Amino acid sequence: MTDEKAILMRFRKDFSLRQSDEVKAVISAAEIKECQEIIEQVYIKDELLDYIAQIVVDTRNNGDLFLGASPRASLGIMKTSKAIAAMNGRDFVTPDDIKTVAYPVLNHRVILMPEREMEGYTAQDVINDIVKKIELLSYVNPINVEEEKEKFFKSKYLTDPQFKYPEIDFDRFQ
Repeated sequence: MTDEKAILMRFRKDFSLRQSDEVKAVISAAEIKECQEIIEQVYIKDELLDYIAQIVVDTRNNGDLFLGASPRASLGIMKTSKAIAAMNGRDFVTPDDIKTVAYPVLNHRVILMPEREMEGYTAQDVINDIVKKIELLSYVNPINVEEEKEKFFKSKYLTDPQFKYPEIDFDRFQ
């Protein structure tokens, strides 16, 4: 309560947020762009794209949800799972990356049926059920990382065989 009141007192005569000038940047625009470029280069298998699509489609066909996720949710899961992979020092996405980000990405994009909410269910319960019910075996054949990288580079960087991922020190952002 004390913290809340302190915030209110500080801003009660500052509707235009003049105090925002005191905010200091912790990362530059160039560094953000560099992070985005690294994340774009993280590899994701076609089977994992199918897995993401199935998760999102299942939110639209679930009796516990009044409103399912839109196609933008698929993009959100893909981009966020690629970011998680990069932050974990990998240049490829795993099914666990997708499972990790499914709830945070989908939570605000779905609406629970009122009856289910009254029964004590949450959006997290429904999303977790959806993720658990999808048969992963068809999406998760053992990954031969070197073979997958070779396919990726041949298809995308045929003209530049010397392509290297940009280096960035993610530890400094933690």
